[in-house]
Amino acid sequence: MSEKPLVDLTERKLASDPTLNIALEASAGTGKTRVLVDRYVRLVEEGATPRHILAITFTRKAAGEMRSRIIEELRSRPELWKDLRTRLFEIHIATIDAFCLGLLREFPLEAGLEPDITLIDEVDSRRLLEASIDRVLGSGRRQIRADVRFLLTRFGEGALRRGIREFVSSRLLKADLLVRYVNRVVPKSMDLRASTERFARTFAAAFRSRQAIDRFADSFPDPLRGVAFALGRAVDAEHVGPADIEALAEYFLTRDRQPRKRLPRACRKDDFVDEDAYSSHRDQALALSPLVAASYRAWLREKDLYAIRELSSLYQQAASLFAEHKKARAGLDFTDILVRAVQLLERRGEFSQSRFRLESRYHHLLI
Repeated sequence: MSEKPLVDLTERKLASDPTLNIALEASAGTGKTRVLVDRYVRLVEEGATPRHILAITFTRKAAGEMRSRIIEELRSRPELWKDLRTRLFEIHIATIDAFCLGLLREFPLEAGLEPDITLIDEVDSRRLLEASIDRVLGSGRRQIRADVRFLLTRFGEGALRRGIREFVSSRLLKADLLVRYVNRVVPKSMDLRASTERFARTFAAAFRSRQAIDRFADSFPDPLRGVAFALGRAVDAEHVGPADIEALAEYFLTRDRQPRKRLPRACRKDDFVDEDAYSSHRDQALALSPLVAASYRAWLREKDLYAIRELSSLYQQAASLFAEHKKARAGLDFTDILVRAVQLLERRGEFSQSRFRLESRYHHLLI
């Protein structure tokens, strides 16, 4: 089934009216290009010359299609075609990256760039980005920074690489949002070591003495000595680690991290010396489960906030390295070109004369 047309004839006529400023928003294939062509031709009919009209699209294919349609429409109007057929070179339809790059090359000094600045193609851009990711992750090094090691353990290298690629590629939209979120939500004093120590102190407080901790640890049967070892470390603020906390969570909590109401399957009654030993261990373990659940949730939240902060830092490091690689090549990628062009157009002062020339050149803008 074909998609419903973007506008009916009345709406299309309104959108094509060159005396109105129009913002048209619709999905692909609904007729936006048709409206832009109509508006372009209406502008020419009203006396505008093609050299004063700038049309911008997002792909070369769309630019070529729009140019062909405009010329076809002008051919169908003999009174316009007679005057314009020798001036088709004045029809200026550009992709947004081509227009912005041309703007920067025309005014390099005002933009703070070298005159021979180039657009780095997608293949080279991807290669430079991968080199930046390798560098920031410490690939090929024997010693990997603690923050990177934590993130690699938390997310895995594949997911971490995909995250960096996505962030750098869409940094124009996401960079400021992420920085604002981190500054607003994540405490500057957030420290993973302090969080694990806080868990240890809270867990240790559930026991009256060190002897009580040792007695409970000794109540674990031989097949569960690993859990007993993790418990012994989990009450020691100096030696506790994330792996110890995760081991306790697996034993005391269900898969959805709720307090257990029965012992895990790994804890078999037959492994205990007698029924009383099993019952005593079970009662104490289930009594501790709510405390473990609350402490684990707090620790998990702090760990996630810490991870977000470290991710933000890692992303920014990768973006900075990527920028250095591009600078060494005297090139810009698509996002750089858009940002630099907007910054240039927003400038006053030394760019005022150039802005006046630009505004005199283009009287009508179709995007």
